[in-house]
Amino acid sequence: MVTKHRIAAGSAPAGELGHCDASRRVCSERPGALLAWLVQTSEEVRPTHRPNVLVVDDDEAIREVIAEVLRDEGYEVVSAGNGQQALDELRRNRLPDLVLLDLMMPVMSGWELLEEIQSSARWSQIPVVVVSAMTAPGVREHLAKPIDLENLLATVGRLTS
Repeated sequence: MVTKHRIAAGSAPAGELGHCDASRRVCSERPGALLAWLVQTSEEVRPTHRPNVLVVDDDEAIREVIAEVLRDEGYEVVSAGNGQQALDELRRNRLPDLVLLDLMMPVMSGWELLEEIQSSARWSQIPVVVVSAMTAPGVREHLAKPIDLENLLATVGRLTS
């Protein structure tokens, strides 16, 4: 789990830390008080949530490019090569915040997986973006192949925020 700690200028209680030079962030009189304040403050910081995206595509190269781009932007990514693998991931792991779904795949198609997701009380609230050269009637979100990475990131960001 990744946590981020930020110390904002002027965020320490006034008078408790002695003289602090804000430009250098140096506290000269009571360094022990600064340490105590930092420990107390760090206990109050909540972990940062990294959105989790399930990428489902039978084309390994496409799957890996999408996963790498999303990871570089701070997303957690789980990949599946077909609908059945994605269904297995949904059953055993933390639910994703978003599914990026190709339609034409072996074993279990994206259409079949989409039907499973939409019919499940547990999964039906997960946003699904169809990523396919085919149009997808009845699907709210669609990204055409070849994928425009800026559009991909904008769509993922909008649906996971």
